[in-house]
Amino acid sequence: MTVIRREAGAALLNNFFDNGIFTGVQAVVMLLMMTFLSPCINAIIILMKERGIKTGIFMMLFSITYSITVATIVNYVLTSLKINF
Repeated sequence: MTVIRREAGAALLNNFFDNGIFTGVQAVVMLLMMTFLSPCINAIIILMKERGIKTGIFMMLFSITYSITVATIVNYVLTSLKINF
């Protein structure tokens, strides 16, 4: 299901890009965030069961922080270097 969700998200981003809603840089940043974020509620539940509540929450917070940080850095670098897709 994770692969299907990511492909569906990428197809939706492609539609937004084709319609001029998102720029190329915005689409790349969104794809990065979709890749690094936790896949779904089911994965979060399994993570909590296997690792425990405290460790699961820490891993989710780390994943969210990491994905936002990487996306922010990539957005800043691409924007400051005026790279367009």
